[in-house]
Amino acid sequence: MKQDTRRITEGAMMCAIVGVLLFVNRQLANAIELFMYWVLTFPILIYTARYGLKYGILVSVCMLLLGFMLAAPTTIFYLFICLVTGVVYGVGVKQHWKNGYLLLLTGILTFLSYLLTTIVFAAFFGYDPNEDVLLVKNLLSLFHISQEAVVLDHLVMSVAVISAACLSILQTICIHLLSMLLLKRLSIPTNPMKPLVQMRLSRSCGYMILGIWILFFLGNVLKLNQELQSLLFAISLCAALLAIGYGVFLCMLWAAQHRKHFILLIILASILIPFAQLLPLGIGMYGMLSNKK
Repeated sequence: MKQDTRRITEGAMMCAIVGVLLFVNRQLANAIELFMYWVLTFPILIYTARYGLKYGILVSVCMLLLGFMLAAPTTIFYLFICLVTGVVYGVGVKQHWKNGYLLLLTGILTFLSYLLTTIVFAAFFGYDPNEDVLLVKNLLSLFHISQEAVVLDHLVMSVAVISAACLSILQTICIHLLSMLLLKRLSIPTNPMKPLVQMRLSRSCGYMILGIWILFFLGNVLKLNQELQSLLFAISLCAALLAIGYGVFLCMLWAAQHRKHFILLIILASILIPFAQLLPLGIGMYGMLSNKK
């Protein structure tokens, strides 16, 4: 009986927290929704991690109904995505899934939400890709550069996909780190995080990146249509950014361990120099394929 009372009380408290956030978001002209809507993930995440999937779904339905009373349609969509992410992450914590698996699932859900809001249902969320195309045309006209409209369309689409991928990675890291902090503070059992110096990308990730690049360079040979080539370009660029970031990460670890800070300065400067990005990219690929510590 005491456990049931505690469960009901905590569920009501989590719903109240979400209600306050939704109310404040509406009073601030959707400022929370625009800049950090993912904070809505934590109440249901903590509750599900403590009490499991069954009660997590029940409380999430109550939060969603509360959203219909207090929030705009776009905010309700963001709330739904946060509830799904929080329930999945909370179930993983409850069942002691590996942290890498939690990161992967959170990243996938976050990336899908960005794709839906910026590409699939862009008009519903007030985003118009045609305005970006027009802006690019105006910028190119200032420099007296002529471009085909079709090329610009695919360019804007590629940039949207790349931006969604980068934002998804950053948001996933924020959710994971803050979740670990809050769960430990509330004495909820979690898997210990691996030390930063032990984090490595697997060799299979390196082979996957190589496969993406090979497929991209063979696009003309395979006679792929323009849409698939643009998609491959966006994916290959994301893979290159991952390799460059991993290369910089390895250099940071090596510089910290050997106290060679000038090496880190050289690597960071190379990111800003055209074609010099091949240096951290090569280091990142070597680190993945060799899988060295």
